[in-house]
Amino acid sequence: MILPCVSEGVQSSERLAFMVIPRFAIVAVFAALVFISKLPILDVPFYWDEMAWVSQARWLAQGTLFHALPGLRGASAFFGHPPGLHLTLAVLVKFFGFSIALAHLLPIGFAFIGTLFTYLLGRSLYDTRAGLLAALCLFLSPIYFAQAGMFLADLPVAALGVACVYLALRGSYRPYVLCASYMVLLKETAVAVVVAVALYRALTGGALKERLRRLIAYAVPLVVIGLFVAWQKLMTGRWFFIYPPNLHLELLVPTPRVVLHQVVVITRWLFVYQGRWMFTAAIILNLVLHRETRRRRELWLLALMALLSGYAFALLYFLPRYILPALPIVYVIGAWSLLELFTMPAWRTAVVAITVVFMAWTLTHQPLTSSSEFNLRYLDVVAIHRTMCGLIAAEHPGSRVLTAWPHTQELRQPELGYVKQAVRAESFNDGSELDDRGADLILVSTVPLTDDMTELRDYAVRNGWRLLRRLENGPAISELYQRSE
Repeated sequence: MILPCVSEGVQSSERLAFMVIPRFAIVAVFAALVFISKLPILDVPFYWDEMAWVSQARWLAQGTLFHALPGLRGASAFFGHPPGLHLTLAVLVKFFGFSIALAHLLPIGFAFIGTLFTYLLGRSLYDTRAGLLAALCLFLSPIYFAQAGMFLADLPVAALGVACVYLALRGSYRPYVLCASYMVLLKETAVAVVVAVALYRALTGGALKERLRRLIAYAVPLVVIGLFVAWQKLMTGRWFFIYPPNLHLELLVPTPRVVLHQVVVITRWLFVYQGRWMFTAAIILNLVLHRETRRRRELWLLALMALLSGYAFALLYFLPRYILPALPIVYVIGAWSLLELFTMPAWRTAVVAITVVFMAWTLTHQPLTSSSEFNLRYLDVVAIHRTMCGLIAAEHPGSRVLTAWPHTQELRQPELGYVKQAVRAESFNDGSELDDRGADLILVSTVPLTDDMTELRDYAVRNGWRLLRRLENGPAISELYQRSE
């Protein structure tokens, strides 16, 4: 084992307190915290990108599970992603039937795993107080808390990623390989975690031969994803990133100007936004004030995770949730650094309390920007969409609605939770064809704003369509237009 289970600076009172409290009690407390706090979202309709993910998983559950393999289904069925998360939900659906609650419980379960292993990692590297603070701050961070209720693969990768780090540092090799092998089948971004762990184990080894042995041993899970990607290439002619023809994403952004902009954005999401500036400042101060801190080897792990799970996206299409796998390490080292700046036990207790309160405040005070997949404001958008879709289904049955994504899916697919019966929805592409389609209504939402929504709203206003209904929930707005008589 490379690192001690408990650091030398652990206070004796902390050791005694932890001996008194049964370890299963810590697990129970985290489980209660995670599951109880996320109960309100169990019946919340699926939102934004998770609509595609859950639709794919539901489709898989309706047939044979072997359709998860490339070559036995359409090439773009899972957008080229490994099918691990889809397959996991599909298996559960086979036993329990499909429901919105079941699909939400899966990421909630992963959120619990990530919170628990962040605590275990912090306790292993430092002490119990640092572990508790890191785990609570991770869970209360807006992006983690919001993603804990969404059927997407980024939070599961983050959760299993910190579990893999913990298992690797403890030398639990077989559990690490099993955990990492499953993790890489959830999403391609898990590869960065495996590479970071393998490099870290090699960098902190002894002789060159031992370093190479560790590098190879801890990189074994890459064989699993390598086999999948090779099979996908053989069956489809593409390695990954297989999107349907109507979905256009600029995946590579190689120009220097764009790359520099991406670096700035990624830095802000890793180390500044959502209260993380406080932990970044604590890490920097700790490094400046305490020489021994600069010799801590886990700083290499932080650098590797930030580089591979963060800055690698400077050359690729980037969404804020992609940095989730690096956040547990940021919070573990940040929480410890924060506590290292205060030596008196009473001050440390106060720091823990103030920090947790601050993170709870940050969680509930976020702006609604873009899709807001990265904070709880997405619930404002979901509420407006559900209300408007329900009104259309109830007050205008049989109407033909011209709209754009995501409303097209929300109206056509009742299983997403917006309507009880499917509504006829036309997807907007070219406003000049509108009259030929015989649409009765036009539905647009201005937050989050997309190019199609902007164009469609402009068409409705320009051609004299009457505003029939306007719903607002803060900045989230939906408008329903009816053809003028």
